[in-house]
Amino acid sequence: MKANRLRALMIGVFVLAAPCLAAAQTDAPQHPLEALKSQEYWAVYDVLQATGKMDADTYCVSLLLHEPPKETVLAWKAGGPISREADVILLRKGLAIEIRVDISGRKVESWKERKDVQAATFDREFIGLGEEAKNDPRMIEALAKHGIKDLTTVQCFPLPFGYFALPELEGHRIFYGDCFDVHGGFLTWGRPIDGLYFTMDAVD
Repeated sequence: MKANRLRALMIGVFVLAAPCLAAAQTDAPQHPLEALKSQEYWAVYDVLQATGKMDADTYCVSLLLHEPPKETVLAWKAGGPISREADVILLRKGLAIEIRVDISGRKVESWKERKDVQAATFDREFIGLGEEAKNDPRMIEALAKHGIKDLTTVQCFPLPFGYFALPELEGHRIFYGDCFDVHGGFLTWGRPIDGLYFTMDAVD
């Protein structure tokens, strides 16, 4: 009975709060340092799509508010105009791209390809590379040597190798990982397959 009352109370609170939450995302920003709103994210999306440079191999790794200079914020008065910009990090075949978008003017202010840095990793790399590693013939052979032939209970997790600014690593995005047998287990991270490790290049 108490659980039903609590559930009803939570639903009621959500129903009452939903219009406020929606309004908070559609109202104009009230301060220069206010977090980006959903319509601003979509404005950045539209601006990037209009460049004609976005394709299936391009991923958005980060999209954050570009904070205005401190003196601009201090000089701003409540109710005054607010200029909004966003910093975007894209990743295309291992190449990091830094972009500044003028949200208010709906235009790209700068577009810079960076070969000297690595973009942050994101979920598709972890999941996609893990599946690729598990289905590699060499991995299948190695798992068989460990007595594992049912790959449906095997999970492989690649982690970023890091960026070391070495000439031989230029143009590559290296991940290092291991695999776990989750069959019959609860905490799978505690059951790595001994001696089985792999490296992968996300660019290839």
